Parts: sequence; structure tokens; C-alpha cells
Amino acid sequence: MSRTRLEEALTCIGPVLGQLFGQTEAPNMISTLAPADHFRPDGSVATERLTSAGRPTP
Repeated sequence: MSRTRLEEALTCIGPVLGQLFGQTEAPNMISTLAPADHFRPDGSVATERLTSAGRPTP
């Protein structure tokens, strides 16, 4: 999803889902961006993080 669309969804709907990424070779998720990670402490959308694949999962 593009950063612009994701920012629009977060602004209109709020933190509904996190972002999860995986691959065929690793059937489990390999990185996550939790719903709270989409926002700064002041509640504004953290646009600089929207194109991130998130944090690696164990």
C-alpha cells in the first residue's frame, strides 16, 4: 500500500491493523509494524515510518 493511502486510512479509520510481512521461504511473518508504531507520541501519523517493513520478528 502506498504511503499516501496508508496515511489516509490511519487518519480516517485509526490504528486498526499492524503491518506484517513474510515470504514464501519463511512461512511465518518476518517483520511487523505494530499499530502503535504508526503514530508519534503526540498522536500524529508517523509518516516517516509508513514505508518501513517494521521490526524483525524472532
